[in-house]
Amino acid sequence: PQLKTTQRWLVRGIVQAEAPKNPGKLLRPSATLQPVDRLDIYRELYPARLVNALKTDYPLLCEHLGGPVFTQLALLYAKAHPSRTFTLNAFGQAWQVVLFLFVSTIFANEFSRP
Repeated sequence: PQLKTTQRWLVRGIVQAEAPKNPGKLLRPSATLQPVDRLDIYRELYPARLVNALKTDYPLLCEHLGGPVFTQLALLYAKAHPSRTFTLNAFGQAWQVVLFLFVSTIFANEFSRP
């Protein structure tokens, strides 16, 4: 296949919820891993890379919320607002809206208690 076709297939294989069928068509096995296992390495690390990108951009918020809460919020954000470019520079563009909704929900819950 052409390089562009292969690149698109790989991106979809990494970011989509379901792994592509028969990755052996485009990926070769290594000495220790089958094609699906090789792809799974990237599939498992990609969400962590997205979280780390937001942690880098918002270190004080991460510190204030705590790592686990920040990570869960960042993963929800990544699912709702997936990266649309090859670079993560613009990944957090909608992050402020998500944070506003998150904080608004917390305050609404606090003020609605009897």
